[in-house]
Amino acid sequence: MPKTERGWMLMVAGVVLLIELLFLGTMALLFAHFGSSLAVGVLNQDFMLVVKSLLTDGHFRVYGFTIPETTLVPVYPYFVAGLFALTHSSYAALLLLLTFFISATAVLIYGIGRGLSLPRGYAAAAGVLFGLSPAVLWLPSSGLGGDVLFTFFIALSAYLIVHLHSRKNILMHVLLIAIVLGFVTLTRPVGLYLSLIMLASTPFFIGERLPPVRQILKWWIIGGLTFFVVLCPWLMRNYVVAEHFSLSSMYAFDPFYYNIPQFLAYHNKTSEQTERQKLLDWVGNPEYHALTTFAYADKLRAFDLQFLKTNLISYGKFHVIKMLPFFVGSGINVIYATMAEHLPAVPDVPFLPRVDQNTASLFYGGNFGAVAHNLLQYWPSTVERIVWLLLFILDCAAPFFARGRTRIFFIVGLALILTAAVFASPLSQPRYRVPVEPFIWSAALFTLYSLWTKYRWRKPVL
Repeated sequence: MPKTERGWMLMVAGVVLLIELLFLGTMALLFAHFGSSLAVGVLNQDFMLVVKSLLTDGHFRVYGFTIPETTLVPVYPYFVAGLFALTHSSYAALLLLLTFFISATAVLIYGIGRGLSLPRGYAAAAGVLFGLSPAVLWLPSSGLGGDVLFTFFIALSAYLIVHLHSRKNILMHVLLIAIVLGFVTLTRPVGLYLSLIMLASTPFFIGERLPPVRQILKWWIIGGLTFFVVLCPWLMRNYVVAEHFSLSSMYAFDPFYYNIPQFLAYHNKTSEQTERQKLLDWVGNPEYHALTTFAYADKLRAFDLQFLKTNLISYGKFHVIKMLPFFVGSGINVIYATMAEHLPAVPDVPFLPRVDQNTASLFYGGNFGAVAHNLLQYWPSTVERIVWLLLFILDCAAPFFARGRTRIFFIVGLALILTAAVFASPLSQPRYRVPVEPFIWSAALFTLYSLWTKYRWRKPVL
């Protein structure tokens, strides 16, 4: 084993990078064998039309449309456009770079563990296990690279926060944390809520003791202003092109287009598309890309709020149950089902579903027989679900074994996990769990280490 901190970091980086490259290479060969390419995962993403427009005419809009794009935030589309400009649109370069970001995230998780006083072996295990997570393995191959960058920035923020107390220049590091959290928000709109939680927790990691209220307010103001400055150019851009000083029109669009139709489909025992079409008829049946813009945002937001007010209890129950895939959803299922979707010639595997089985939907519909059948037939995913359940139990236990800043970190981590779960539902998938996996693995390994040190076998005293 390595003897230095740097050696351990390099070992974690190397192991995770090797695992990711082996998986990426295997997927590339498999797709090629069945007459396809991993690039299909990238090409099928909506953001690629924005990337094409950026490369063609420099405008942040869907290619072929004159309406400015306002659902997406800028970091990942500009990242891909810049890379493609340098590499002549090389999908291989993009996929390889994403694997390096996964490896870097694993190193940050190691650093987080060390900042929480975990021994090197446990901290390294947290980083490597993150890299082995099925949903993490699949992200670069799937073309969902925005989630990779999103997770990297969140892990970087957590690393900076957990080591804040040991830094000499506190001001510079608070500014840096706020800047990174700005990038979190500009990579995924939901990052706004996660960033605000992390930003609010920052003053509690500065000293050995709880800072006075005056100091807390001081650092909140400094961090908040810096965070706002990072977001301001994009807010101003949206105001100029759409007269809305807002990050994204997604906040109004997604509930209207996805959440509410899915709830109505289960409630009325119809199809999601049927219910969605009713809503589209109500709003005037606009073209899809037009509906996503701020032109309809106020009307959609008013509808969303009124619907929630009218159906608060029934929708709340639905929303909570649909959070289940976030906590115990199977990345193994997603990998095979996505492959089967893109590669129809892929042979059947008896214990893997060709179509990802939404067990939460079956549970909500009261089809408990189908739930039991899925859990028994698709046993690899059931094993994975049990592992995730145990991990979340360990996460919930972590604050009880920790003290001081470490306890605060785990409480903040639980708040972030719950927030991510709430905003992922009812479209919960294992990929939405990935951005908070740095907290999941760090807390779980901390609890295991605490249990080991507290209850390990000792020679009895005679």
